[in-house]
Amino acid sequence: MRIFLLTSLLLGTAVLTGCGGSSSSDTSATYTSSYIQLYNGSANSTSTRLILTNSDDSSVLAGSATYTDATSLVTYTPATYDIKLSRLNSDGDDISILETSMSLRQSYKHLLLLTGDYNNPELLKLEFLRDDSLTDTFKLYVVSLLPDDSAYDVYLS
Repeated sequence: MRIFLLTSLLLGTAVLTGCGGSSSSDTSATYTSSYIQLYNGSANSTSTRLILTNSDDSSVLAGSATYTDATSLVTYTPATYDIKLSRLNSDGDDISILETSMSLRQSYKHLLLLTGDYNNPELLKLEFLRDDSLTDTFKLYVVSLLPDDSAYDVYLS
């Protein structure tokens, strides 16, 4: 059931993104940087750190988030970064949880969703074009990161 929910979410996101009429070369004059944020949805996790490393091997701590928390939205220069999710052990050593590479595109918000068991986590990567068209409307995305197949309701008014 969980695989069905995740597949439905990804398919729905792809369809909604396609409906926006945007292409990969779309940018915004207002939002000239790239933006990234981590949401920690791994129920058995500890505080998880988001570290970005650029092509010059310069690393920066973008923030940290405990379970059901998110880092602040952080602005970066559009480029390809090595992304590392880690935690600090009791001795203060940085322990890697997950590593990947990611291209941060201009005018896009990159939302990373950490899910699943913290010993073998999954990372969902979502991108949204930030533009001025949201002054009269908004986009709503609903994601279930529940660790089991629990049902839930979403109410809008």
